[in-house]
This record gives sequence, structure tokens and C-alpha cells, in this order.
Amino acid sequence: MRTKNKSIILLCLALGWLSSACTTASRAKIATVVHQERGSLSYETGEEIVASIQELAQEYQLDPMLILAIIKTESSFNPRALSHRGAMGLMQVKSIVVRDVAVDLGILPKDSQRLKSDLKFNLRVGVHYLSKLLEQYHGDLRKALMAYNAGPTTVSRLYKNRPVPVGGYQGRVLKAYRVYSSI
Repeated sequence: MRTKNKSIILLCLALGWLSSACTTASRAKIATVVHQERGSLSYETGEEIVASIQELAQEYQLDPMLILAIIKTESSFNPRALSHRGAMGLMQVKSIVVRDVAVDLGILPKDSQRLKSDLKFNLRVGVHYLSKLLEQYHGDLRKALMAYNAGPTTVSRLYKNRPVPVGGYQGRVLKAYRVYSSI
């Protein structure tokens, strides 16, 4: 049954269907993961995360379980997470990423301060950036994940003509992705 549900959700995403059956199945899976992982977050905040991820997954044609796996790896579902390198929020987005995607999203580069306080903004910037990296690396998920973590310049310089390592950051995200996809 789990494989069947996963197949239905992926088919819905691939076909761009927005039917209530597809939306309900996807939302239920997202909600299961978020409420399982949300820790001390309020139920309302969990629901805000669920709705945002569902919307962004449909908009960017990404598997919501992948978005959740990145959140788990980056911030452990802490919307107030702040790294020693200045990455902020659920998706651990840096100010430089906001500058990079500002024109695409119609936002101002100085809006980067919203990454700390506006979880919807943080999710939108992070998911847009991931989508941009997947496009840049022609769908190579490992390279896109490594670039999300280490920066596209590093990945392009070190792994231009060869695959990225299996482990590390991208391995942790893919492990969480496998776990969430099996729900």
C-alpha cells in the first residue's frame, strides 16, 4: 500500500494534477512527517509548514518528501535555527541565496532578514533555490544537494565531470528522503 501511495503522489506531481484526491494523499503524507518531527512546535506552526510544503511541491513539481528531508537535515524542523555560517530557518538559507533568487521571486535582496522570522518566506526561497540547482545540474539530485549545502561554485569546480561522493550531506538528505518516502 505504501508503494501504491507513493506512486500515486509521484504520478500526480508529474502530471501536474491538482485533484482533491492527489492533494489529500500528498497532504496526509506531509502532515504525518511534519507532526512526527515537529518537536516543540505548536500544532498551528506544524500546519503552516504542511500547507506551505504542499503548495511549493506542487508549484515547483518537487516531491514534498525531498523538501522535508532537506528540512530534517538542515534544521531538524526548527524554524529559528541559525548556523555558525549565517544560514537561517527551516531550510537554512543564507542571505547570499536571497540575493541570487531575488529577481526570480520578485523580492528585494535586503529581504534576507525575513529568513529568520517568516517560515513561508524561508521555505519559498529554499525550495526555489533547490529547483534552480536541479535545473543547473540537469536533474542530478546528488550534485544539486551538494550545491545546496556547499555552494554551486564548489560543486562545479570540483565535480564538473565526475559524480559527487555518495555520503556526506547529500547522503544524509537522501537517507531521510528514503525514510519519509516509505511512510
